[in-house]
Amino acid sequence: MLNRIKHYFTLDCVIFTIMTVVLSIVYYFATWDSTVKTITVEGLFKTFGTMVFSYFTVTTVMAFLFMILEKQINENGYIGHLISMAIVLSCVYGLGGGVFNWFPIFSIWSLYAFIVLMIVYTIVFFTMFHKNVEDSNKINEKLKKIQEKNNE
Repeated sequence: MLNRIKHYFTLDCVIFTIMTVVLSIVYYFATWDSTVKTITVEGLFKTFGTMVFSYFTVTTVMAFLFMILEKQINENGYIGHLISMAIVLSCVYGLGGGVFNWFPIFSIWSLYAFIVLMIVYTIVFFTMFHKNVEDSNKINEKLKKIQEKNNE
């Protein structure tokens, strides 16, 4: 159980980091001209604190739902990917768009949010997939060494 919690905490951190970096880049290019002239230090820290808290809340709920639905996701192939995508969409649109007002849900910003979502989801998927492949290779190497040792 502790290993599962560690795994999903790591997943939460990876999602949070990638989402923060991608959205920071998007916000930088989307608001550079208007914010440079009007933002104060106090406003910057208040906005930053609110954004970080909302990102962390959304990614933590996502990781928790992944942990709860892990069996269904892992055992159902493409359906599992659809389940994981539904988790991400419901968290981003429900919590992010609905609760934290990241974007108006019924606007062009929903499309932009979906594009950012796809970018973050793809990066996280390949990051976690790559880690799983590395772990698998390490296990296979150890098993091969044990087998070679037993054959001697």
